[in-house]
Amino acid sequence: MTERRLSPFIEVVQKPLIFKDRPLKTDESSGRLLVEDEGQFLDPAI
Repeated sequence: MTERRLSPFIEVVQKPLIFKDRPLKTDESSGRLLVEDEGQFLDPAI
């Protein structure tokens, strides 16, 4: 069995905030960036 490595990049999308700093549910964004994973555990809930 071979270990399968997922993509080492996480896409971060900017969204406008509304009440209590919650992101607005929209397709609009002022930008995106990619963050490279250096092999550490990245919690998807954060």
